[in-house]
Amino acid sequence: MVESRKKSLIKSFSWRVISIMLDFVIVYIFTRSIEVSVPIVVTHTIVGIIAYYIHERVWQGRKNR
Repeated sequence: MVESRKKSLIKSFSWRVISIMLDFVIVYIFTRSIEVSVPIVVTHTIVGIIAYYIHERVWQGRKNR
């Protein structure tokens, strides 16, 4: 079954919510600083969403061959 771009995008965002929480906890444990943790997690979140979406689209493209 081929997944739509919209569904891939929704899955990307839902996974990122879980990942954001985990990332923040891990970074905060190491830094003990909210001021340092937040920019790291925000940057990682943006990059992660883009990377996951691209991965999903490439994966779907390979299934269609």
